[in-house]
Amino acid sequence: MTENRIIHLPKGHVLYNKGEECDTMFVLRSGKICLYLDYGTQKQFALATVGEPGSSLGEMGLLEGEKRNGTAVALEDSVLVEISKDNFELFLSRYPADGVRIVGDLAHRFRAVTEELRSTQNLVAEILKEVQESQNEVKPTLRERLKKVADFFLDIPDDVPPDLYVNIYARNHRHMI
Repeated sequence: MTENRIIHLPKGHVLYNKGEECDTMFVLRSGKICLYLDYGTQKQFALATVGEPGSSLGEMGLLEGEKRNGTAVALEDSVLVEISKDNFELFLSRYPADGVRIVGDLAHRFRAVTEELRSTQNLVAEILKEVQESQNEVKPTLRERLKKVADFFLDIPDDVPPDLYVNIYARNHRHMI
């Protein structure tokens, strides 16, 4: 088992890139790191900024063995501890406060994702409601058009809906007007 590596990352340098294989995570000792989706492209999007000493990043690589899902870039000169899968248990036993902070960071990120999903769910519900309301608005318009046409060609009693009258007429006469 080797000691965890200390990384001095100058401002503007990349800590890791999206899609890289990984089995390590990092604990920030000083500085500030930003996590990006599609870094360096027109679709670049900042996922999170890690700036509190003791904050962690890259946990999915260590815990899940997943490829990096974003690119980490130093916004300031930064110092990080790289924790390998082999050293994770030893790190937790030596630095239990950092372990608690890692769990807290994960819980915070999970809550943020949950809130984002809730917000997205509400937005989708609002859009569906608007679509449904707009469809309901179209039906009376079509009904009004049908009534005008039916009134022009047929003598429909005022208390009978024109679409019903036309439907019955079509059944009885085997064709539409």
